[in-house]
Amino acid sequence: MSFTVENLEEKNMVKLVIESTAEEFEAGLNTAYNKNKSKISLPGFRKGKAPRKMIEMLLIQSFQMHMLRLLMSVGLNLFHSLRLT
Repeated sequence: MSFTVENLEEKNMVKLVIESTAEEFEAGLNTAYNKNKSKISLPGFRKGKAPRKMIEMLLIQSFQMHMLRLLMSVGLNLFHSLRLT
């Protein structure tokens, strides 16, 4: 995962660009799925037992948003740890 920081003209504002590889992206998807699968209930499946593909088809937008938040938090944590050293 890599990131760049650009200072904006506005006071106290920066633009943070976080880039990740396909492997890191897939790992983020897997983490988001594993963290939330026990909370998801779909008709015809026991709670937490629905296949990932079914969940992705039905809940793709919220699933992607959660995964993006997770990747952003990882990126921000990396950014802060590098800035402090």
